[in-house]
Amino acid sequence: MQIKQIAKLVKQSGELQLWTDAEQDTQWICNGYGAWPLYGFPFLDSDSVLAVLDIPEKDREKIIVTEKAPPDGICLKDEASEEELPDPPISICYGGELLLPLETSEGLLLVDPNLFKPLRDVQPLTVHVRKTKRGEAYLAAKGGMLLHGILWPRNLKTYGALPDLLGRIAGGLTESITRDAEKLPDEEDDQIELGEDDDDGA
Repeated sequence: MQIKQIAKLVKQSGELQLWTDAEQDTQWICNGYGAWPLYGFPFLDSDSVLAVLDIPEKDREKIIVTEKAPPDGICLKDEASEEELPDPPISICYGGELLLPLETSEGLLLVDPNLFKPLRDVQPLTVHVRKTKRGEAYLAAKGGMLLHGILWPRNLKTYGALPDLLGRIAGGLTESITRDAEKLPDEEDDQIELGEDDDDGA
């Protein structure tokens, strides 16, 4: 777990929730978009957690710190009802924001790749989708059998124009690939011969 990366995400969001999971005897740091466990750390409070993150004094007053129990419906156990997801084949830059599209059995989820930065040293890393009791999807990042992060996907309603845009791109790409595949072989041969003639004349 890379604490410096967690600190960066907390500073960006201006929020730090310190969860205490009494059942698992573990604390978590949440920035409102993702949460990461503090394995191997002593129990912290709202003052000491900012010191552990090495956040400068001048930046601490800009961060709202709360201590609370984990949200209802979020499972922080290593094992739960979940679906392992394949690695995303592409990333999407939309409106200046980088997104990872994750394929699930019920469709796509979009997630901010920056939320994975604290997990760079977790190998191998697998991503699973879990659901709250209300049916809301969230992501569980695991190293082997151990849970290393809880991440929330983006609200898809914000990206309502994205499917049509991607559809146009996919259609245009398919058309271009088909057109290139239908080029006559003798046209390609002519291009090669011209190239050879130029070499001979040099």
